[in-house]
Amino acid sequence: LLNQWWLTCAASFLWSIWLARNELVFNKKRLSFDEIMFLATLHSFYWVKASKEGCIVIESQWWSNPRLCVPCLKGVGPRFGIVWHAPPCGVIKFTVDGAACGKSGPAGCGGVLRDHSGKF
Repeated sequence: LLNQWWLTCAASFLWSIWLARNELVFNKKRLSFDEIMFLATLHSFYWVKASKEGCIVIESQWWSNPRLCVPCLKGVGPRFGIVWHAPPCGVIKFTVDGAACGKSGPAGCGGVLRDHSGKF
């Protein structure tokens, strides 16, 4: 797992250098070392988060010590600290969420029904 993590981070840094090179060549925009490092860290966070299904990736810790913020604990709960609590036996729970983009922008909502065992 640690080797995969390091390879993902290395690929992210190389990708960020390539993007910085393209900015210079095509847009005549020179990125500073700090900007390249920020982009590399951001890319590696998203790549590790996407590639490690079942792992909890803690973004607030990623910026200070990435190695320590990827505990792979399957079944611990969602990645953002939100935990679903099962309803009592014989009860179905309807969990909903929604989002909107501004007052008159597009909006959406969704929901899921689950029983006491978490099955749909």
